[in-house]
Amino acid sequence: MAVTLDINILDGIPRIAAISQKRLQRQVGRGKGPRPPEMEAALQPINPQKLTKVLVKKYGFSVLLPTDLFPDAETKLAEGNADRLESIRGCATVNFSSSQEMLRKVYDDYLAQFRAAPNQRTVDYKVIKDNWFVVSGTKGVKRGDDVFLMQLEYAGRVCNIPNAMLAQMSHAFDGN
Repeated sequence: MAVTLDINILDGIPRIAAISQKRLQRQVGRGKGPRPPEMEAALQPINPQKLTKVLVKKYGFSVLLPTDLFPDAETKLAEGNADRLESIRGCATVNFSSSQEMLRKVYDDYLAQFRAAPNQRTVDYKVIKDNWFVVSGTKGVKRGDDVFLMQLEYAGRVCNIPNAMLAQMSHAFDGN
């Protein structure tokens, strides 16, 4: 039997999302036989190619997300109460939130969170402008009295999101 488990991590706890089994033919002799195609596909890195504009109804703005990673983003975010998405294979999450603090304070708070994280997260890059900031995978955009935030976390070697796509997602999130 070949058993495939889809495991999602929710609030730091792994949960089995789906189980599929396939009966394999018995092979006589020594050595490994070929893996079933679905098992091979599960081992391949995800390399998203296309971004789709999705409305985050809860906050009233749109973002560009890779449909290869978040195929159900449009449906979940259109419901109006979702502010977190988990990708296929559970290798990436994107969180949306808002704050009524000043932009500079929200920026400083995110920098402090990165530096104080127990796993010693490194700040890969940081930029602050008049109405937006970026701290590694988090972008904040000031609109009216609110700062809207988009935070992307992922396991690079599993998801294999190209840097150009990360930059495109970040640039497209402008609060409009």
